[in-house]
Amino acid sequence: MIEGLIRRKELLEIIGISKSQLYVMISRGQFPRPILIGSKRAVGWRRAAVSAWLAARPTTGGWSLLRRMILFVNEASQIRRGVDNEHGVCRGHQ
Repeated sequence: MIEGLIRRKELLEIIGISKSQLYVMISRGQFPRPILIGSKRAVGWRRAAVSAWLAARPTTGGWSLLRRMILFVNEASQIRRGVDNEHGVCRGHQ
């Protein structure tokens, strides 16, 4: 995965909606548009744009939405600091 980009499968797990609902929301301007990755079919979403979208959403989804948001932000923070998510150590100090 290109750092800072989220592929569709991971995105759908994070936001908890179907692929068809995602594209309906994009067409209505309710969700950030994807960017092309190398070819006409491969797309990804900027992690910062998705994080901003999640932060702007009302928390009517309850604890499951809040939990996904917290996990997402923590993972993005670890990526920026260069921390290996699986082991919790800096990549440069292994």
